[in-house]
Amino acid sequence: MPNLLKERLVYVLNRDNNNYLEMVNFFLDPDISLFAKEKNSTQFLKNELDKEVNLKKAKEILDKTNGVLLDVSSHQEYNEEHLPGAININLYDLKKEITDKIKNKETTIVVYCSCGVRSKKAKEILEELGYTEVYNLKEGLYCYRKEL
Repeated sequence: MPNLLKERLVYVLNRDNNNYLEMVNFFLDPDISLFAKEKNSTQFLKNELDKEVNLKKAKEILDKTNGVLLDVSSHQEYNEEHLPGAININLYDLKKEITDKIKNKETTIVVYCSCGVRSKKAKEILEELGYTEVYNLKEGLYCYRKEL
């Protein structure tokens, strides 16, 4: 991590929580941070950070809500390896197939792929389609192999 970045994060850690959220999120995803600033909503930033979850948190959410674990990898990748209980809809077919498999738009969905890139895009698509409880397994399946 560059020294300037470390210094800015240390500075922000010593300030109030809202500034911390904005700064951290700016480094993680500048588009979300700028959007939140336009809306003047640090709650938006907190919600976005809360919806990026690790495997332990994903399991807790799914157990608590009886939600759906959604793998957006290709069918070949899914057949080679996937999390137990996951359903598979390839990212590129998501808009066409999601309403057939998950009809209730308030259903909790934890979405994942191999490394977290496609699942982040899938989360955005699902939210655009009106799904309200969508979580992304950050860093994807490969980061959690040893825990499976």
